[in-house]
Formats: sequence, structure tokens, C-alpha cells
Amino acid sequence: MVMLLLELLGVLLVASLMQWLITWPYELGVHIAVQRGAEDPSARTFMLGWFFEAIYIAALLALVVVEQSRRRGQPYTKPWPLWGTFVGTIVVVTVGAWIWISANPVIHTPSEAESAAAATCPTADPFYGTPSITMQNIIGVNAEYANPAFLGFTHVDLESANPKYKSVWEPKNWTVVSTDPPPGCSIGVDYRVTVYVTKE
Repeated sequence: MVMLLLELLGVLLVASLMQWLITWPYELGVHIAVQRGAEDPSARTFMLGWFFEAIYIAALLALVVVEQSRRRGQPYTKPWPLWGTFVGTIVVVTVGAWIWISANPVIHTPSEAESAAAATCPTADPFYGTPSITMQNIIGVNAEYANPAFLGFTHVDLESANPKYKSVWEPKNWTVVSTDPPPGCSIGVDYRVTVYVTKE
């Protein structure tokens, strides 16, 4: 039993190592793109990740060609066309990619949830004159509590702040990240409150 577990552990370790050896250039490209301001996932991280992965694969193929020639007893006598073209391509593509990334900086557009978090209280309450209450601070709270009965407002809408999800079906699985209006605002009970929630 112990030997079986050790063998299984060994297989898992080898598989993890092989995965790392294969994917580390892609992860490096994604990391560089994120450090430059790109969102993950995005087309920019995908392109830069595969750019580094393609260079890595090309280098491995070139080494295979040279090694096969050596084993056949016919050393590769003209390394310059192979390695020169390979290195030149890497340099040209790298410089081109760097220029493209520098010339196209990532412009972060705040999401509705981020805009709501930075917003101030409404200057014109369309329901002025109706009974007013203060918006509670429910940021970080389970979205199950973001309801008319708990908050005291007539209308409470839940909106997903996670681009992976479009709709909120089970509020208890979500967490509040911001509200519109922000906490502390005194507004009419009929004001339509929007609560932005997220989940992993």
C-alpha cells in the first residue's frame, strides 16, 4: 500500500514537473503582460503568452534537428542559417512586440461596480419628499442580505461585478463589493438601489 502511494506521488510530481517545463514560457508571457497593465484573461495576455511559448517550441525543435544530425554522424556543418535565422527572428519579433505593447498602453475603463464604489451621494433624489432612510454599509457582506426587507428600500437590484457571470441566481453564493448609492447616503425609500456582487 505504501509503495503504491509512493509511486502515485512520484507520478504526480513528474506530471507537475512536465507541465511546468512545457508551460513556463506561456506563464512568463502572461506575467509580463499583466505587469504592463493588461487584464487576465485578455487577448493581450493570450498573445504574449503564446509568443513566448512559440519561441520556446522553436528552440526545442532546432535542438532536436542538431542532435539528430550529430547522432547520425553528420554534424550540422552550417549552423548559421539555422541559428542565425532563429535568433534573428526572435530579435525582430521581440522588438516588434515590445514596440506594439509600448505604443498601445492598456487603458483601464472602470466597471460599473468600480464607478459605484467611487461615486458620491445623489445630488438630486427623484423621490425627494418621500420617507428617506440611510443606505447601510453592506460591502463585504453576503448578498443574501441585499434585499428590500433588510435594506428598507422598495427596489433593490443585484448586478454581477464578475465578468464571468452575467446573472445572479443564488444571492447567498455572492458577496457585495459596492452599492449605488454608496453607504451613508440618505435617500427616498423608492430610490432604485443597485447592489454589485461578485463570486469566484
